[in-house]
Amino acid sequence: ATFEGMATAATTTKRIGTHGATFHLDDAMSCFMLLQLPELTGAAVVRSVDAATLVGVCDVVVDVGGVYDHARRLYDHHQAGFAEHFAPRFARIKMAATGLVYRHYGREVLNALLRRGAAVSGVGKGGEEACLSGADLERVYVKLYEDLLAAVDAGDNGIDAYPPDVEPLYVDTTTLHHRVAALNPRGDYVTDADRDAKFQRAIKLAGEAFVDKLDYLTSVWLPARRTIEPAFHERFKVQSEGRILLLEQHAPWRDHLLTLEQEEAEANNGAARAPLVLYVMTRDEARNQWSIVCVSKRKGSFENRLSFPPAWRALRDDKLASVTGIPGSVFVHASGFLACNTTKEGALQMALRSLELQRDLIP
Repeated sequence: ATFEGMATAATTTKRIGTHGATFHLDDAMSCFMLLQLPELTGAAVVRSVDAATLVGVCDVVVDVGGVYDHARRLYDHHQAGFAEHFAPRFARIKMAATGLVYRHYGREVLNALLRRGAAVSGVGKGGEEACLSGADLERVYVKLYEDLLAAVDAGDNGIDAYPPDVEPLYVDTTTLHHRVAALNPRGDYVTDADRDAKFQRAIKLAGEAFVDKLDYLTSVWLPARRTIEPAFHERFKVQSEGRILLLEQHAPWRDHLLTLEQEEAEANNGAARAPLVLYVMTRDEARNQWSIVCVSKRKGSFENRLSFPPAWRALRDDKLASVTGIPGSVFVHASGFLACNTTKEGALQMALRSLELQRDLIP
């Protein structure tokens, strides 16, 4: 990923202030986003342990000073009583400076990067035609926070991703938080210049993660929505209860399916909710076959809404076909989350037969 606004030497008289000494992902990410704004591109990043030397001097101050005041462009989260969150669905994650900056400037940052061609993955050359607007802009704006920046806010505020009484099986030190923290210089003879140089590297590292995520969302995730949404609304033509989603071409569907189900439920305004989708059929071009994947109960869960029958699991080819009674049966995973058939018609029959055999288990 490439992007502008990363020069170590200031190219304008604008200044972004943040705390000195040890830096973290939160202040690095906040500075990266601010540097993408047209008015702050090339601004000097001023770091000081004395907030009084920053407030009133810098154009924007982040992660220091004990004040959140958008009118004065002060974005700190350490003050007593601060409990802001990005949106109701993130109510358990208090924002850090990253969330505050993104709340007010995120849409502008996204389009500034897209306009410069910084996150187009070869599908465009930037310019105004690359910018997002309307519903597409809102979807990417919220999704980037969900997938990347919520973890920045949570990590900086000491909010665990799992209950404190759950002991992790291993410690992951490869996260973006850890990688930025590891850039802090160590030793007895570290100067402010050393720290500032390392902080520029931290900004670059944070920025690469941001741009990579924006690249994925605009070049893969958002186009997938355009593929999945019509298939979602056509699902009752595939199976009368709408239990099977048929995708004629592969697309990353998991996030979008859950979102579309939620949007449909909200649109019904309290009316009876439509039956949940249980299986997703997709074309497997690499193997020249069709796959049927079970929908998980929750995002990130390995527990399915309805797995394939136990009698089918871990069977292949002729042995599987003899049990299912469906020609072209290729494989059912031992855990029951995946089934394959050589033809579209055969795959659909496998999904329908699974529903028929497990009618009493359907949620």
